[in-house]
Amino acid sequence: MTTHRLAATAVAGALMLLVTGCAGTEPAAGDPTTDTSTAGGSWAERSVGPVVLKIPEDWTELSRSDDGASGVTTATFGLPDDGSTVRPGITVSIQEEPTRDASAEAESLVLGERAQRGAEDVEVAELVRSDAELAVGVSLWNEQRSAEGPVEVASRWVVADLAGGEQVVVGVLGPKDEFAELPLDEVLDAVELAPESDPS
Repeated sequence: MTTHRLAATAVAGALMLLVTGCAGTEPAAGDPTTDTSTAGGSWAERSVGPVVLKIPEDWTELSRSDDGASGVTTATFGLPDDGSTVRPGITVSIQEEPTRDASAEAESLVLGERAQRGAEDVEVAELVRSDAELAVGVSLWNEQRSAEGPVEVASRWVVADLAGGEQVVVGVLGPKDEFAELPLDEVLDAVELAPESDPS
């Protein structure tokens, strides 16, 4: 299995983790949490490789995988399992040595979502980001299976090639009918890629 396919599989697995059907998932151990002040109040800052996230305090790390052999790191953060059909959250996948650029990876993400889950209202656009060599945004919604039957899930993604050579795929998702009311746009917009290290 290629590195690209491993990353795509990791993203799909993270999506399924946030759709109920995996009750009883325990939070994974992760980096210490630091409170930060954001527009929505006090949020937690978490790091996954070159990616820094700012997430609501009640979100927890649900999974993390670092496959040194494939060069793929993944992590998923979201609400603990409270019985909801879809738990809002964010997933991160990092490829150390990508085999194609962010535009091609975004296209592959869309093709996969259309083929596997019938993605609707797909929008793809190149993004201007000072922290990436090339970044592409994707938004869509689709119907996913859950323990309680089909459920409509909306998601937004950023696929980015970093100056260090890594490729990052970061996505937020939540129930389609509640997406606008949840802090998902704010979480994705607050993502920092390859932030400068603190000189102190």
